[in-house]
Amino acid sequence: MMIIPGIIKITWNPANVVNAGKTGASFKQNGNFKNIVYPDIFKNCDEVLVPGLGQYAFYPNRDSSAYATLYGLEEADTFIRTTLRHPDFCKRMVQYCQSRIDRRFNIARF
Repeated sequence: MMIIPGIIKITWNPANVVNAGKTGASFKQNGNFKNIVYPDIFKNCDEVLVPGLGQYAFYPNRDSSAYATLYGLEEADTFIRTTLRHPDFCKRMVQYCQSRIDRRFNIARF
């Protein structure tokens, strides 16, 4: 695990990657609360340029409301906890969700 204080926490655990999306995502965007169910989380990934690293996809990650409270940003019009991944990740996750391979091989039990 790598932690950049107050900014980024980087972890890698295949089970966490698979299970993170299963809970869906909830967040506040333009003053409206939204809920996205798994596997729709990965269907509309936006991208951002990270200087020195290139283009990354991002998607909402679980329930953002606790983090808005933690950072004192409850009044923000938009608050979305996101995850950055290689742009191909979202495309592969859409395929993964459609295949439901996790049910066939019990991937969630790492």
